[in-house]
Amino acid sequence: MKHTCVRAILVLTAAVLTSLLAPAPAVAADTCDADVETVITIELTPATINIQHYGAWLTIHADIYYDDVESCKVYLNWDEDTKEEDAFGCFTKADDHGYLIAKVNIRNLDQLAGEIDRLNTFTLKGVDTDGQNFCGEEDVMIIDRGPKTSPPGRGGK
Repeated sequence: MKHTCVRAILVLTAAVLTSLLAPAPAVAADTCDADVETVITIELTPATINIQHYGAWLTIHADIYYDDVESCKVYLNWDEDTKEEDAFGCFTKADDHGYLIAKVNIRNLDQLAGEIDRLNTFTLKGVDTDGQNFCGEEDVMIIDRGPKTSPPGRGGK
């Protein structure tokens, strides 16, 4: 009897702790906006952008199949007041596994509303081939370090 009570207490404790420690499910309205049916995971390269010297391209790897994407746009520090014309121009392709890669030209990043020495959020928003909206976000640090003579981009071009 004594062991049964101890076992019951341990099982209940484990159940309570598991429910408290489990991550909350992602809700589209919390991540992007209320019009999003699918929240996707994205990974950006580079993870830190130095406006004193940076490459021309930001690469976004997404966990949505390229063939399932009708269109997409990329925003810097998107919020509900951001206009569609504030999106970065991007081109897309598939990686070796068929997932979406979006390439964004960030050569004029220093002229945009990014915050220096802070995390800035890049948001990939789009529509899939079924007409459903999808969205993913990731934070990237934007810094301003190095000699002023170092032109942005590779080789100063």
